[in-house]
Amino acid sequence: YELGEVLGSGGQGNTYRAVDRESGDTVAVKVLALRGSTWKGFDLFERECDVLATLDHPGIPHYRDRFADEEAGRYGLVMELVEGQALSQAVKQKVYPSEPRLWGLLEQSLEILDYLHGLRPPVIHRDLKPANLLERPDGSLALVDFGGVRATLRPEGGSTVVGTFGYMAPEQLHGEALAATDIYALGATLTALAMAQEADRLPRSGLKIDLEKLMTPGPLRDVLDAMVEPDPAKRLADVAAVRAIVERCRGALDATPAALSASTAAAGSTAVGPTAPAARALAPTTAPPDAMPPAQQAPG
Repeated sequence: YELGEVLGSGGQGNTYRAVDRESGDTVAVKVLALRGSTWKGFDLFERECDVLATLDHPGIPHYRDRFADEEAGRYGLVMELVEGQALSQAVKQKVYPSEPRLWGLLEQSLEILDYLHGLRPPVIHRDLKPANLLERPDGSLALVDFGGVRATLRPEGGSTVVGTFGYMAPEQLHGEALAATDIYALGATLTALAMAQEADRLPRSGLKIDLEKLMTPGPLRDVLDAMVEPDPAKRLADVAAVRAIVERCRGALDATPAALSASTAAAGSTAVGPTAPAARALAPTTAPPDAMPPAQQAPG
């Protein structure tokens, strides 16, 4: 593989745009150098390779190959190159998304998590955040960077802490990993996108993100509030639970057609942000992406 520009850097190495010299295909290659890593980092890298090789979903980069240069102490993971824009760019650029867009991102993300959590054993990502969700030019999402993945449930804890502060659920500090752990991270991610602010800088009431200070009352706030509950026993437990509360919100809105019609009209032009009231309509689960400059990224 001929390595090109660095696309991302992380605790388990650098990811490069690369060319497969045999096929001529452009790919993403994640390279781990043992000299700059730890044995735990190597273990996580090996786990990422093993798990990614078993996954098959359009919202996840396809595994292509792995290689080892033991003499140089370098190991590589070759993946499909996802051409797209990390959602974290919208946060950096202070782009406030419309509420219909947030509902669309929620549904697309739930589809990916539904696949991962439905595997046996379930696959828990453990590091879902705006930087790890890439939006392709056609508006579809891809979840990348499986370097912290757990391929088994360990509610009793005791493993290495993996995650990003602000997005990681409180139980991750004890090494626990549940489907609800990814649900928390997705709720924190959508809140960060809505406010164009990284989650670790959002106001909190105790351990909980203080959504009452951030968003006006409405279905979206209700759903996010249930997703970012700090206590996993009280949080929405899985994708099915999130979809159920979304359906209840849709039912409540359908019961008041006049209110729904008025709020839908408002949703078309209202952004969810700190200075704009949240639109109350439960919009369709797909929405065209907000205008953002094209970019090319891959798992980091």
